[in-house]
Amino acid sequence: SNHGCFLNGEGLGCWGHTGFNQHAFQTDPPTSCSGGSGSDHALRFARWPETESPWLALATSNRATLGINAAGEIRRLGGNVYSGCEPAPGAAPVSVALPDGVRAIQVEAHHEHACVRSTIGSVYC
Repeated sequence: SNHGCFLNGEGLGCWGHTGFNQHAFQTDPPTSCSGGSGSDHALRFARWPETESPWLALATSNRATLGINAAGEIRRLGGNVYSGCEPAPGAAPVSVALPDGVRAIQVEAHHEHACVRSTIGSVYC
């Protein structure tokens, strides 16, 4: 990953390249899906917005920051882990679809894929 993040009970902090708007609740205008128009940033910290349940775990890839909230949902900041363009990057986290009834407890992300482990031990990539 070309950026890093940490979380705590108050919010999320990120640093590094922002070419896919994968930083914490970034207010910069969305960039193209190429990732080349972003820039490198020192640490930025953002408090959890009222509309976002705090995350309990996170993972970063080159294009995205993924988090798990208390409901076991996967939330994403930045571009799609695989294609980078679907949906287009934006400042607000979006939900990542999981099969009905699946709650995530662990997420790992790498260059072009991410995997989730569920509460019953199933793995989805």
